[in-house]
Amino acid sequence: MEEIKRPKVGVVAIVQHGEKSLLGLRKTGHSPGSWGFPGGELIFGESPEDFLIRKTKEETGLAIKNLRFLTFTNYFYQDINEQYVSLFFLAESDSDQAIDTEGKHEEWRWYEWNKFPEPLTKPIDQILNQFPNKPF
Repeated sequence: MEEIKRPKVGVVAIVQHGEKSLLGLRKTGHSPGSWGFPGGELIFGESPEDFLIRKTKEETGLAIKNLRFLTFTNYFYQDINEQYVSLFFLAESDSDQAIDTEGKHEEWRWYEWNKFPEPLTKPIDQILNQFPNKPF
């Protein structure tokens, strides 16, 4: 019997500090060489909010708070034959001192909405189409 492929659930934090959002330049994973928000694939048994609080701290060293669901995207990564349904949350950080604590990003930087560097991960393009003006 043929195995049925199922979508994966991504959970992503749009972390704000003042008027800027945090983006990291990926070295590994899907879409290396592109800029993306902190996050990853949801782990069984963990809530999306708890996952993001833990994962953002692991990836950037930042503590986040005031998480609020924003939207979701549905994206097919043709190059790796995977589908991700990603939940996007807005979050805040009191610090702007993000560092690459896992070795998976070249760097973390803060950008104003709609002034993001290129290339972006494809789901972020979808978010910018949904929210041409900043959603916070």
